[in-house]
Amino acid sequence: MKDGGVASDRLAGEAAVERGVAGAGAPARDSSPPAKSWSTLELPAIRALLAERTSFAPGRELAEALAPTADLAEAERLQAETAAARDLLRAEPSTGLGGAHDIREALRRARLGGTLDPEQLVAIADTVRAALRTFEAVRPYPPLAAKTRFARPPADVAAAIENAIGGAGEVLDRASAKLGSLRADLRAAQARLQQRLDGLLRSSELLRVLQDPIVTQRGGRYVVPVKSEHRGAVKGIVHDQSASGQTVFVEPLEILEANNKLREAELAER
Repeated sequence: MKDGGVASDRLAGEAAVERGVAGAGAPARDSSPPAKSWSTLELPAIRALLAERTSFAPGRELAEALAPTADLAEAERLQAETAAARDLLRAEPSTGLGGAHDIREALRRARLGGTLDPEQLVAIADTVRAALRTFEAVRPYPPLAAKTRFARPPADVAAAIENAIGGAGEVLDRASAKLGSLRADLRAAQARLQQRLDGLLRSSELLRVLQDPIVTQRGGRYVVPVKSEHRGAVKGIVHDQSASGQTVFVEPLEILEANNKLREAELAER
């Protein structure tokens, strides 16, 4: 059992681990091939039972790879870890790695210099937080705490991600000063354009030639639906027309500059 800490994966398989270690704590006394000995000890069934209780893929893989040890000291250490895990679960039944994700692919990509998407970053932050909770939970249990002595989940990484990425994977304004400034410019451009549009829709002269008193978009530009027979009454750029040909979608000249500013702000924010 290379990693007795598998029991810490939800710490729910302690009984199965204990059975496996106890059955393999001493060297085999016969000359049967290892596979046959393991089958006699019901090790495959023990591993399957433990794997069923894991909470995510890495823990399951560790459970399925468990093997007996013929070293007495190692077996005693593993049994002590199992007993500590059992005590922890009795004291704190909800202890586990809830919230952790399999982030190995994201880490591999990061090591190669690749860019991670917001969802991958959130998964990393969630996994770090789950690890921190687990490290804190095992602290009162020396056999388990010993496994955390030389490692510590990077809380600063989780904090940096949480400062920049929202829980739904959205990039927050505070991710950088530049992004915050660009988004402020975008909101200002949207507000100015909305004011111009509201003014247009209050114009009785324009309302008379509109198919509907609404504002829509074509090609990322704000337009109004004008009745085809009144196309000449609205100065602007035609971006589209309806399938029936009865409506043309016009970008009035009055909002052309505001549309341009908004488009520039959107492109800069990206």
